[in-house]
Amino acid sequence: MPHIILVTIAHDLYCQWNVQLKQLQRLLPTFSVSITTHHGSVEALFETTPPPHLQQPRRTAVVCPANSLSYMGGGFDRGVLEALKPAGQSYKELERYVQGQGNYRFRGYIPVHTVETVETAAVRNDRRAYTQWNVDSLILAPSMVVPEPIDVSRAKSVIVDSMWNVLVHCQDQWDVVVVPGIGGGYGGIDHATIARLQVATLAIYYLDVSPLQRALLMLFLLGKDYRKYGGVDTEEMDTHVTDHGRHVDPAADRSLADILNCVSLDPIH
Repeated sequence: MPHIILVTIAHDLYCQWNVQLKQLQRLLPTFSVSITTHHGSVEALFETTPPPHLQQPRRTAVVCPANSLSYMGGGFDRGVLEALKPAGQSYKELERYVQGQGNYRFRGYIPVHTVETVETAAVRNDRRAYTQWNVDSLILAPSMVVPEPIDVSRAKSVIVDSMWNVLVHCQDQWDVVVVPGIGGGYGGIDHATIARLQVATLAIYYLDVSPLQRALLMLFLLGKDYRKYGGVDTEEMDTHVTDHGRHVDPAADRSLADILNCVSLDPIH
């Protein structure tokens, strides 16, 4: 499993992440995935030395939740380009490289909820992002088609599905994965919601339970009613749902504690 670094320049989001991570450790004391937070720019992160427990990562990837055309001139994405480009070169040069590589398979348009890897070996230079952190890939995970606010009705899906797709894509390929707040910036989603949904998604993804139990937890996180499947499918799922889970409002926003209380969890060994 990779070490995950949540990065933001927004002090409020940084604090909200830490609140959610403390709750995660309290609720799941045996949760073993390494997650840390960094308050500052991604450029500043890569100017630091990797923490001792990471030594020098063999492979680091950076998640870029840009847009479907991979224009990266603002926010976190711009910071990634500034951290990786050769000194004295315009960020647009690296942006064009990313667009050329990342958009090739998608014929110029990368849909929201899609994940694509752009390797950086061809543009590697003497910047610390390469020499100290071994950034070898950008993970393009568009959270919007064009830079614009994300409608509140889509916030859960955008954040949760984007985060889930990134985790599925990463598996064990990288030692370190750098992740920004998804849905902030142009998206305009409030920081408390971003932190709650990102950390809950991380917790559920790595939880040691059956696929069906994990899927049910995701339905409660996304505010979906499992009973809409109907018939024997609902009967099968109902055997894993607690009495509390059967009587909650499916559409309500839930804390991680409440989500875990909705499903009967038996560890898989």
